[in-house]
Amino acid sequence: MISLRLPLTRLTVLVYNPVKDDFVRARNIAARSLETYTMHLPAEYSGDIVHIYVAFNSATDQLLVSKSRYQLGFKCNI
Repeated sequence: MISLRLPLTRLTVLVYNPVKDDFVRARNIAARSLETYTMHLPAEYSGDIVHIYVAFNSATDQLLVSKSRYQLGFKCNI
């Protein structure tokens, strides 16, 4: 059985800005074992409420992906 708890799992983040009707996506940006990641967003997002979706995926099997998690809207302060 393959597990998404292996050290080879990577973070994927999608940030949606409904004011700009735009999104930023970053795939496989950090190893899950790091437990933290700072994502840089476009300066024009500053002051807008953004919606964040996160998921983990296997670095070795493209079909192995966790369920995504939605984080409530955040005010973007850049």
